[in-house]
Amino acid sequence: FLGHSEGCAIGTMLAAQHSEVAFLILMAAPGLSGEQVILSQLEAIIRASGSSEEDIANTMETQKKVMQTVKTGTGWEEIKELIISDMKKSIDALPQETRKQVNLSEKELSERAELQIKGAKTKWYKYFIEYNPANDLEKIKCPVLAIFGEKDLQIVPEANKNAVDAALKLGGNDNYQIHVFKDANHLFQKAGTGLMDEYALLDKNFVDGFLEFVISWLQKNTR
Repeated sequence: FLGHSEGCAIGTMLAAQHSEVAFLILMAAPGLSGEQVILSQLEAIIRASGSSEEDIANTMETQKKVMQTVKTGTGWEEIKELIISDMKKSIDALPQETRKQVNLSEKELSERAELQIKGAKTKWYKYFIEYNPANDLEKIKCPVLAIFGEKDLQIVPEANKNAVDAALKLGGNDNYQIHVFKDANHLFQKAGTGLMDEYALLDKNFVDGFLEFVISWLQKNTR
């Protein structure tokens, strides 16, 4: 199996359950729980976008409250008010001319908040934030290649790389390799900022040496 991002979680689940899996290649694998992945992703993205420390702290606090509400199923009205309040603050912080163009009515603010909450109420989202891939990684005995992008802002490389390493080691897997590709974003393109709005503007190619590296590993680790 070769999986990318959330596909890594699927591959990890399968390899943990089926001993006949020959190998597992993880591209930008979450090593932390979904909750930790989203929090680290959010902070990395808004920091790279140039937000102030105050805005970062406020956004993170809101996100933590959303996740707590997702897990408990209570407090959605408070979350809606919080989201609307944050939207108003963001609009107020815009230049005057821009504010005129995005001047939203209370009804429109409410509708946008409801849309955000609808996504957070899905069964998938609750499962995702509660799932910890480390529990499955510890069970995997087949050869594993875990590769990360240095400029990945969606799966922050250092924290997730260390978590994958620790889980495989704890499970006694003695045949795995972890590699970080310099300048690579979440899609393993050569990136400038790593921000998502850059994806479509970059060459539709993997970073130099990517395919050769994967093929070489496969040749050494598969029959």
